[in-house]
Amino acid sequence: MGSSSEIQQEAWLIVVESAKNALASIENENYRTIKQMSLGSILYAFEMLDFDLTAAHKEIDPSEKMSRAEAATYIGVEMQTLANWASTGKVKIPFHKIGRKVTYIKQDLDEYLASSKMSETP
Repeated sequence: MGSSSEIQQEAWLIVVESAKNALASIENENYRTIKQMSLGSILYAFEMLDFDLTAAHKEIDPSEKMSRAEAATYIGVEMQTLANWASTGKVKIPFHKIGRKVTYIKQDLDEYLASSKMSETP
């Protein structure tokens, strides 16, 4: 399957579609029934994806977080290159930004490295 963010996006699309279907099938039912069916649809969608809800909400180990400078060194580019990629979207490596602080997750960097791996020299 794809990356964690792709799986989550797919899961939410299924959730929305399932909830819409459940609500569309209800005509004159009471609120409690609507709520139960909607929640059931959400759970069903995640079960269909074999989605681990507990894993999705686990705290990220602090040792897995990297500053922009550490991330650039880890993947072998200049820090400014990584900043340019984030700004332009030319290379899409997920990052978190709070204020001026930018953080990368090691797993996301590993996924980028794996996706850019070449099997033979051009």
